[in-house]
Amino acid sequence: MAISEIEIKKKKGILRAYEKALDVMEGKLNSEEARIEKLQAQKGTKKQSTCLTIFIVFAILFVIMTGASMIGFLNKAGRTGTFYVKSTTVNIRQCPASNCEIIDTFPLNSEIVTQYQSLKEAPDWIEMNYTNDKGVNITGYVVKTVLSEKKISE
Repeated sequence: MAISEIEIKKKKGILRAYEKALDVMEGKLNSEEARIEKLQAQKGTKKQSTCLTIFIVFAILFVIMTGASMIGFLNKAGRTGTFYVKSTTVNIRQCPASNCEIIDTFPLNSEIVTQYQSLKEAPDWIEMNYTNDKGVNITGYVVKTVLSEKKISE
């Protein structure tokens, strides 16, 4: 399933928020470590500092793991592949099935940019986003059997 540029920007914004949260957590960890050292010097006990350190470590791990999954998502989302129409015309459909409404057609050798880098990894119906002649952003589906990874000689 292709991801629109708006969705990618939203995900990048979320990632930046996670990064900021991580920076804040690291700053708090540094200040908490300083506070713990001061408490240990004052009270001579490690019990409080150990619990607090464990809590902070788990909080940081949570932020890191959540952020890491977002990075993986964005890396995959940022990939694109270009395929070419190998039929005289190809139907672009409203949903991923041959009985769905035809919303547009593309001629031979039209470029179709998707999130898949090869047809082998793509599903039978490939979601595509494009801007039509009227400047309207369209999400449609094309069956991969009518696509090629190389332009067709005319």
